[in-house]
Amino acid sequence: MLETTFPIGLSAPDYLSQLERGDDDVPLESMTERAGVTLETLRRRSGDRHELLARWAESDLPMLLTGPADTNAIRARMIHEKSPRANQPFGKVRCSGWTCELLEIELFGLEFETASSLREGFPGILERCSGGTVFLGDISSLPWRLQARLVDVLDQKRWSRLEGKTWVEADVRIITSLPLAAALAIERGCLRKDLCYRLHDASGLRVVEVLQH
Repeated sequence: MLETTFPIGLSAPDYLSQLERGDDDVPLESMTERAGVTLETLRRRSGDRHELLARWAESDLPMLLTGPADTNAIRARMIHEKSPRANQPFGKVRCSGWTCELLEIELFGLEFETASSLREGFPGILERCSGGTVFLGDISSLPWRLQARLVDVLDQKRWSRLEGKTWVEADVRIITSLPLAAALAIERGCLRKDLCYRLHDASGLRVVEVLQH
């Protein structure tokens, strides 16, 4: 679970503004002076962003956020908390730094046979967060094969655990992120086109187009 603590005196939207500028430790007043805007103006702009986050939460579509990892994680949590899924689990997986097999188990789960020939299982995060939201950070780090499995999950709403013999079904919303533009990730060969096609780009004002679908 993602737990976020905002600096004293800052709301979540204000903190997002700081993260996007890369000035986590700089007082908000100093930031506004440097940018040549008033504190009131910055708070109004942050409020507008906060309103957009609320509108994203109204949709249950799989989403793609781009930009700094910490900012996207906070946005994903805020979207979840403003959505109808708010009382259900929120899970987070950063896709980098795993072996392919361990990441597959963490996402989709594992089944194995015990010494007494009984089938035991470990539920993946998609299953553990049924009814809620899962945030996948930096999906460009997902191995190609696991990206293909994610495409199947988005299409069929079901999957099998690693070594599993049955289907697992769960109602879970997936929010993903990239540290770079999707087009660039595709060009570099680290993001599948078919996966990108299924994720609704929620970067910037293009979210308005998403909500009109």
